[in-house]
Amino acid sequence: MIKNDWQLKVTEKRIRDFEKALFELKHLKGGDAQPWLRRAQKESLEAELTNLRKQVDEYKLLQTGTVALPGPEVIQQVADALIKTRIGKGLNQEQLAARLGVSKQCVQQYEQTNYAHVTLSTAHRVMQVILESKPSSVQRKTASLARSAGKKRSQEASKKKPASARKTGPSKAAGAPAKKKSVPSKKSAKRS
Repeated sequence: MIKNDWQLKVTEKRIRDFEKALFELKHLKGGDAQPWLRRAQKESLEAELTNLRKQVDEYKLLQTGTVALPGPEVIQQVADALIKTRIGKGLNQEQLAARLGVSKQCVQQYEQTNYAHVTLSTAHRVMQVILESKPSSVQRKTASLARSAGKKRSQEASKKKPASARKTGPSKAAGAPAKKKSVPSKKSAKRS
């Protein structure tokens, strides 16, 4: 990214140098011996030219003031992203503090103030440490429980289906005696 007029001038000179090199490559004699090499060189020069031209175009467009620029809310989004990513990775503040080499109170202060008093390099380091963290055993256990709960719900849903919709199979174990149908005895019939 071009950040000032001096860098713009340097980049424009590099564009001219790359254009000259590309022109010379096209008119170089003896390029038939290794056409794959010539093609690779040409593609490399063209890719760099494209990149440099995009940077110049972006800088000049920014100078016109017609580009929609982000507002201060971007900083709040960074703080939210750091906190949500920490939680999503299953890290508590104490674990993050240990990995950063700071106290738990330091991380608490970062998050309490939405990272308002940290430098960009510190915020970047925090994000790197969080992203390098492997999911915790709690997070893995939670994922396992969620899968188990999904299986249970599936089983319960199949139990709620009408008997005709359920798969039917042998309901008795091999060799188990059959249940007798209850028939009212003579005594119970006389009582009614």
